[in-house]
Amino acid sequence: MAKLRSYQLLTAQLTVGNLLMPDFQTLLNSNRVRKKISVALKEIFGTDSTPAYTLSARPLPKTRFVEIAVQSKSRNQTPVIIEKTVEIFTQEARSLLGINNTQSIDISASAIKVAPKIPLYTIVGLLLGLLVGGGGCFLIDFFDKSIRDLKELEERLQLPVLGVLPEVASMSGDHDGELWQQDTKSVYGEAIRSLRVNIEYLLPEKGSAKVFLTTSVNKSEGKSSVVSSMAIALAKIEKKVLLIDVDLRRPRQHRIFKLSNKVGLVDLLVSKKQFEEVVHRNVNLPGLDILTSGTVPITPSDLLGSRRLEEFLKTCANHYDYILLDAPPALGIADPMILGKLTDTTILICDCREANVDKLAGVTERLRQADVRLGGLVLNRFSLMNKSDYYYYYQHYYYGYHYSYTAEPGSSDEFAIIPDEPEGGNEPSQS
Repeated sequence: MAKLRSYQLLTAQLTVGNLLMPDFQTLLNSNRVRKKISVALKEIFGTDSTPAYTLSARPLPKTRFVEIAVQSKSRNQTPVIIEKTVEIFTQEARSLLGINNTQSIDISASAIKVAPKIPLYTIVGLLLGLLVGGGGCFLIDFFDKSIRDLKELEERLQLPVLGVLPEVASMSGDHDGELWQQDTKSVYGEAIRSLRVNIEYLLPEKGSAKVFLTTSVNKSEGKSSVVSSMAIALAKIEKKVLLIDVDLRRPRQHRIFKLSNKVGLVDLLVSKKQFEEVVHRNVNLPGLDILTSGTVPITPSDLLGSRRLEEFLKTCANHYDYILLDAPPALGIADPMILGKLTDTTILICDCREANVDKLAGVTERLRQADVRLGGLVLNRFSLMNKSDYYYYYQHYYYGYHYSYTAEPGSSDEFAIIPDEPEGGNEPSQS
């Protein structure tokens, strides 16, 4: 679409007293004068070719002259329009106002361009662009609560990042509860091994088991998958590990390891069954024992806050190197606050894709208010396409190992990788 251009023609300077200026302006804008001008222009240009125009009059400072101007979109037709306007205006001034000595003293023969004012519009456009762009960036930054910088995250939460686990796609389709096999030379395997080292040195040696509680902000953040991988990683270095599923609302570990969940922790605490009757020994590799949740209780929080569970953990601490508790999410559920007091430290696991820093800060504050000892943060499902300074080197260093081979089932090179935690309850799956 062609740009519209307007031209202004400085026309006639008419001798006039300042007191007559309102009369001249009114006369110029009257229907009588406008109709006569329109008729004259149609005779010259024709009905279809008469351009649109505007008229104006203003007194020149400290003189007895008035300046009449016309603004039109046609540069060539503008001089004709102003000439006819001055002619008709002079005639009407003499006829209606009785001013016989009014005359034009100067008529411009050419028009000057008055719009668009490119330099002005350019400057205004740049300023508006900067304002809108800067404001948009500010709003995006203000409302963006995702994890963008690990150092800022650690400073805000006052927690160290113990590990960053990459996002791993399912290699065998979507089969809920399947224990995926992944080699330790993959990016995920190296990340788990790094996390294991950090966990080993997180707490001092005390002569009994180190008891860890793992929780998350929301459900489906991969918490159960991470803690199961942690358990396998610790058992691989010949540590005696007990993994307990204390998420009594949405138990998951029996699905991951394909174990029976007919009896478990709840039955041990309520029915007073013996530990040997409910525990699964040496699951997948020597030294890894798993205690599933068992029968779903009516009031999980009351059961987890019982003294019997505290005594049970103290007893088990004498027979294991590590005890890992897979707890429910901390947002809106009191279970992690209850269980956190029974453990040595708590590890918070979050999904990098869905993480909200404000929610993370709220959960950590809530846990601290409940006197829960926080050990650190694990970032799960980190995208390898993310070029953050923390992970860029890590990604490229291990690029050559990524999916280099697939470990044989039952070998020592195994890690549990569950891409998603589906909705589900306590349905038993036979081992």
